[in-house]
Amino acid sequence: MSAFKLEEIQDGIVSKVINRAMGEIVENILDTTTSASNPRKLIVTVTVTPNEERNTASVGIDVQPKLVNPKTIQADFRIDKEKAQLNELVRPQDVKIKGQTYINEDGEVCDETGSPIEGE
Repeated sequence: MSAFKLEEIQDGIVSKVINRAMGEIVENILDTTTSASNPRKLIVTVTVTPNEERNTASVGIDVQPKLVNPKTIQADFRIDKEKAQLNELVRPQDVKIKGQTYINEDGEVCDETGSPIEGE
């Protein structure tokens, strides 16, 4: 008894779908917002459903890439207690902690008041 060949179904559509799913996996691997070390999977499910007379069968092929979700993006916001709402993004230069330094948009090292620190 001979088996059918997946590559012969619907003029090779199975191979095309698998190749497209592999492309999605490669794009997901190259996406720097995802973990590089988590595995990706390609799941191919073949379902064969015969008729009552057992002289024909319907074949369904499902191709599913299992990708890695993007990493959680963390941001800090001020909470306005009087208005009970979140305000703008808290940037390091907005938090005035004595002795704290940060790098401003021009690449200068600044102190907690926003003044550039000489020699840094």
